[in-house]
Amino acid sequence: MTIGGVSVDTLYGKYVPEARVVYSAVLGGKSQVFNFNGIIGITNKITDGLHNEKNPSIKKILGDSVITWGLDSDAAVPGGKFYLNDAGVIHPLI
Repeated sequence: MTIGGVSVDTLYGKYVPEARVVYSAVLGGKSQVFNFNGIIGITNKITDGLHNEKNPSIKKILGDSVITWGLDSDAAVPGGKFYLNDAGVIHPLI
């Protein structure tokens, strides 16, 4: 990948720092989780808009960085926490 014609490896060496920012914002009356990728400058909505999603963060789980967040209305999941895997599928964080 290049940024302004310069290789990311040249800019950062072999290590690319975490360039994602996750945040929640109200959209359509519900708090939703978004992911901003600072390397490519794109924001994606992570959640589906059916519930109020809150407290997003990036956590290391089994060596991978995953986006996690809480849900205010799902008592079926202990702790009400979820994560997004690399394939873009939402799973409960148990």
